Amino acid sequence: MSGLVTSTPAKPNSSLTGSNRLDALDGLRGIAAVLVVIYHFTARWTVQENGESLYPYGDHLLEALPFLNLLGLYGVSLFFLISGFVIMMTLERSTGIADFAVRRASRLWPTMIVCATLTTLLISVSGIHLRFESISYWEIRPLEYLSSIIFVDPAFTGTLLDIDGLQWVDGVYWTLWIEVRFYALVALTYWLTSGGQRFVWAWLFIQTCSVIILAMIELTRLEPRWILILIFQPHQLYWFTLGMCGFLYWKGQMSTPIVAMAIMSVVVLASDGASASTLAANTLPLSRILLNIAVVATFALFLVRSPVISLFSHRWAIALGLASYTLYMFHERVGVIGMTAMSDLGIPPVMILPLMLAAVIATALLLHRFMEQPSKALMLSAGMPAAKYLEKKWPFLAFHRNANERV
Repeated sequence: MSGLVTSTPAKPNSSLTGSNRLDALDGLRGIAAVLVVIYHFTARWTVQENGESLYPYGDHLLEALPFLNLLGLYGVSLFFLISGFVIMMTLERSTGIADFAVRRASRLWPTMIVCATLTTLLISVSGIHLRFESISYWEIRPLEYLSSIIFVDPAFTGTLLDIDGLQWVDGVYWTLWIEVRFYALVALTYWLTSGGQRFVWAWLFIQTCSVIILAMIELTRLEPRWILILIFQPHQLYWFTLGMCGFLYWKGQMSTPIVAMAIMSVVVLASDGASASTLAANTLPLSRILLNIAVVATFALFLVRSPVISLFSHRWAIALGLASYTLYMFHERVGVIGMTAMSDLGIPPVMILPLMLAAVIATALLLHRFMEQPSKALMLSAGMPAAKYLEKKWPFLAFHRNANERV
């Protein structure tokens, strides 16, 4: 096919109750966050996965419902898919590389700083890391905190500085290191190609390189240079790519390279799902493959405007979706602290899980309303004029799109 001509966005599906069909996407993001929380509160800190149970109710839930150890993978994979979709939308709305950077920073940074700080304080005050032998590493060192709040894997920082054993302030932050590297790669590619079909072909090349590196790892057991892993993220990039293809499908901008990327991503997620290197503890390859199919099917229902997705456009789901980032960032370790405190107070184990779930969701909604939204607005109001000034002063920073081509 020739160029990618911008088409009119698809009309909202009348079956959705939200004012905008993208409300359902927010709802899906909220559900993904809740599933990750449930995994961390039922399976992650069991004897099976941690060597020691941190739950007042022990391993009983995981033993009764083994699928719980897959919920975290499902939620994170869906997050990556949605991120690929949303980042294309952000690039389309941005005027240049500085504008894009301010939009992403205002979305991520204030919440990271607040949640990492609160988590650090709560761990220090509670002394939870002294109570359980398996989590003694939860004690947070200054360099771990500093590395976490700039979204750089502390282990990577430790490698550069020759310091062993550095950990994230909270284990869930590992996905932010992946997300930020994806943002940098996709924004740089978009900027260098000026969007349009050149961007699509360039991203097809990048995804192909990622697949080659993955094949090298899985088939030959050779270890590529760390810089290649850092840039091409072979075990995650295909999720983002599939989300990007979903956005282009939603916009009516399909073309041969986009279809090729989508097919490649589906093939890779099936083969990588069966890889021993990506399997969760005690997870069979078939379970992981079926889980990946379920993630893609959920996303596909959104893309084809299935009436089923209308469930996720209701007010409660949208509210969860809008607060999903805060919920994701502030639940895992503080949840263990909270459950331990409830147990110490004599609250029956059967009540601790629902109470803790309600507590972290309520906290996330409050932090979103009174911290995340105001801080994002403040950062945008301060950063956007600077971004516009830089792009005006140095025009090469702007996205120079073809008027007849927009991706």
